[in-house]
Amino acid sequence: LLYGSLHLLGWWKQFPSPAEQIIWRVATVVAMSSGFAAAVVCFIHNKALGRMPRIEWWLLRRNIYIGGLLSVVRRLLQALVERVIPPLYVLSSTFLIVESIRQLWFLPSEAYILASWSYYFPHLF
Repeated sequence: LLYGSLHLLGWWKQFPSPAEQIIWRVATVVAMSSGFAAAVVCFIHNKALGRMPRIEWWLLRRNIYIGGLLSVVRRLLQALVERVIPPLYVLSSTFLIVESIRQLWFLPSEAYILASWSYYFPHLF
């Protein structure tokens, strides 16, 4: 959450193209929310896993047969945590780092002007 929130500072900054700005925003949201999303999915998975026998028993008592739907849901949640969220996080973080470095080539010329306060304060090191 902290890592992704730092990239929110670039939300309204100027980008070389509108597509890069949109990708930056999506990558920032993914980086911010992936840890929280994984925690929520794990919490739901663990709660469902612990209560599955009781849920199946309750459904069977009421003559509701859902087949292997609960195990399919459990496997989908597990696949989401193991195979979807981590690659999305890695891709978004990689994009944010590469784009941060690449932005240095697109700085305006004013970024290279020496700050006026540096004339008044000597460099100590």
